[in-house]
Amino acid sequence: MIRIGMMDLDTGHGPAFTKRINAMDDVSVTAVYDHGDVRSSEEVRGFCDLHQCQLADSVEMLSELVDGVMVLGVNWNKRFERAAKLIERHVPVFICKPAVGSVSDLDALIAMQKRTGSLVMAGSGWRWAKSTQDAAAKIDISQVSHFAVHSPNPRFYYGIHAWEFLAGLLGPGIQWIETVETSEKYTHYHCAHQSGVEGDVYIGGDRVRVIQWTDQKGEHEIELPIPEIHDGFCKTFVQMIRTGRMPADITSQLDPIVSALLGEQASEVGVRQPIEMLESNRYVASEDFMSTYTPRPLLP
Repeated sequence: MIRIGMMDLDTGHGPAFTKRINAMDDVSVTAVYDHGDVRSSEEVRGFCDLHQCQLADSVEMLSELVDGVMVLGVNWNKRFERAAKLIERHVPVFICKPAVGSVSDLDALIAMQKRTGSLVMAGSGWRWAKSTQDAAAKIDISQVSHFAVHSPNPRFYYGIHAWEFLAGLLGPGIQWIETVETSEKYTHYHCAHQSGVEGDVYIGGDRVRVIQWTDQKGEHEIELPIPEIHDGFCKTFVQMIRTGRMPADITSQLDPIVSALLGEQASEVGVRQPIEMLESNRYVASEDFMSTYTPRPLLP
């Protein structure tokens, strides 16, 4: 039996992922630890009772009870420091998107994974969804002439999906980003991939979970259903634990964070930003987002 733990039940991912994981052969969510940022202790106990999980009273206790932990807290600027306690103990971890919110945490996470050799998966299920991976296996990037990706607002918290989607289809390597249009509820970026192809990223528009590309065969589109996205998270994480192999090296996995941070910088500066100009102190604050965050129900 592969035992999965969950840290911080802030979002709807806790119930959704538990349902999918418990439906797998020889896998079960067995323990939870919550820092109390969003959920009350009563809600967390209720979740554990409902799903027959043990409620751990510390990160250290959680690490002893499971074979891997999904770090699901909504505050991206606390994810690294919390996941680090597990990584140092060589517990396989999945860190939900966006895995970090600063260049300093990004560099520290990469360095820690390489130093410890611990198994780390990070990011969005849009990248690991079956439709994305199937298309990536067939696409001839040398024939792609344009791409477009559509994701929801807020720009950093949900917009990261667009950069993850691109990395899943074309591979990592956004080289520059410029802002075409931006407002509180909508952002349109133009950008270039290392392959040379240019395209557009739309955050907060009418369409979401969609990627489009044009090649010599015509126009193509993937629209991801939410269940497939959740399956992408869960199956890829469990496969990592089973095989002892990460789905990609840590630098590749975190490359969409680089793109998202560069996008924030481009929005602020107002001119094209090449990847070489990403500021070493670039940081996306989470306080305003957390102050207005409304979680989905944890219990039926």
